[in-house]
Amino acid sequence: MDPSGRKYSEHFAEFAASREDIQAPLNQLHQLHSRYLQLNRQFQEESLALENRYLAQYGKVFAERQAVINDEASKGIEDFWLIAMKNNGTIAEAISPTDEEALRSLRDIRIEDLGQVQGFNLIFNFAENAFFTDKSLTKTFLYEYEDGYSGHLKPGKTVGCTIHWKDGKNLSTLAAQSPADGTIPPPSSFSSFSSCSQLRSSSNGSTSDHIYAIGDEESTSFFDIFDAAKSQGKEVNAGAADEEDDEDLLNWELSNDFDLGEEFRDTLVPDALYWYTEEARETGFISEDFETEDEDEDEDEE
Repeated sequence: MDPSGRKYSEHFAEFAASREDIQAPLNQLHQLHSRYLQLNRQFQEESLALENRYLAQYGKVFAERQAVINDEASKGIEDFWLIAMKNNGTIAEAISPTDEEALRSLRDIRIEDLGQVQGFNLIFNFAENAFFTDKSLTKTFLYEYEDGYSGHLKPGKTVGCTIHWKDGKNLSTLAAQSPADGTIPPPSSFSSFSSCSQLRSSSNGSTSDHIYAIGDEESTSFFDIFDAAKSQGKEVNAGAADEEDDEDLLNWELSNDFDLGEEFRDTLVPDALYWYTEEARETGFISEDFETEDEDEDEDEE
């Protein structure tokens, strides 16, 4: 442990012990890096506070957007969110035909910050539909700091919610049924949200007594992303013979879970209009680049 109180990693301790000739400067460098990590964490926390302040302002704009999309007087824009999602390649891969009717009742997708906690809620608001009674479904994404020298944030865990299905309308069950021709239906967009109450990162098997990973062949509905009551995940028991492989699978599934959640947060929700019109799909558009491209075209015309 250096004077700042930060523990030496096993690798660093062994390296320093093998180099007694430069052990003192190595320890000094370790202490300086510890100071850097403290500053970097402070930077990340202050950046989060700034981001959260702007998220509140974004929310006001997006609330007006929701009102336009769902305006009953003008009939709004039918299937806006379903079309936008299907035009996004990452998200479209997760949507199966069995989900589409339910997704047509999707009225809004919102991002909610978690205050000082590193993470976000992904909230889907639905109109009355034939499949479930819930008005909104929420998926929570929580980050944690990496151990070791980087101090960066990494996926920590996800937490789903319970879906109250109407009789005979559980899409997780319907999507898992093969068509009459025997072909296997494509994975549903809700599969990636299946957390089996929660999906947690594991680097040493000590994060919990039982760790659940998604990815069973039966898990084929997009709505599994939310369904905390389901137990379709694979249980990974600490101390199992293939524990390392199970942890690799768990972390891979968790990474995929976050990839999809971040695609909604960073791309689909802020740039929903351009995903709906397909402009984002055709140009690889992100909002920061759009004005720059327009300005370059204006300069060329001049």
